[in-house]
Amino acid sequence: MSKDKRVIKTEKLITETMMRLLTTTSISKITVKKICDQALISKSTFYDHYVDKFDVI
Repeated sequence: MSKDKRVIKTEKLITETMMRLLTTTSISKITVKKICDQALISKSTFYDHYVDKFDVI
């Protein structure tokens, strides 16, 4: 069974946001809040898909 398109879209958005942040900021300074603010998603949405910021990578 394939993933729902909304799940794929959200995970892609989070991953792309994380990669963009990594081009300018070290991993130690990136927070889940910062990822969520940049991606315009809630923290609960983030945690629905990932355990922590390292899980995104």
